[in-house]
Amino acid sequence: MALPRGGAEIATDYSELLLEAYDAFNWGDWQWVLDNMHPEFEWVAPPEDPDAGIHRGHEGVREYWGEWREALGELRFQVEELIDAGDQVVAVVRRSGVGETSGVEIEERVMQVFTFRDGKGTRCEEFYERDRALKAAGLAPDAKGRTNL
Repeated sequence: MALPRGGAEIATDYSELLLEAYDAFNWGDWQWVLDNMHPEFEWVAPPEDPDAGIHRGHEGVREYWGEWREALGELRFQVEELIDAGDQVVAVVRRSGVGETSGVEIEERVMQVFTFRDGKGTRCEEFYERDRALKAAGLAPDAKGRTNL
């Protein structure tokens, strides 16, 4: 059972764990997020991403996040929808930040397919198209999830 920053137990529901992880990330508590990832976690950035490829392990993921933070300063995620798919959750999120050098505000919608095993995240694969994310999770193109989160 995972513990959030405050120390109280949270539900083992993967959607709830994911909501807590986004909250921790937005507060800058990367360690809490990493503690809830398998040590061999894989973060798969899409080909369109400036840092495309597979980022492996806690250190690889930390470096990937660091590259985003270096470019955008305070990187934030706003969860729009979570779609449960057994040991996977499709998260539809808005990723935003402000360019450190340019000062330009960046906001984009990204779909993240998280895979879990034994209460920990093992993989995140990102997509810019909803239908591709749903297909990767074995869901129908019209699948709907929880909103207003």
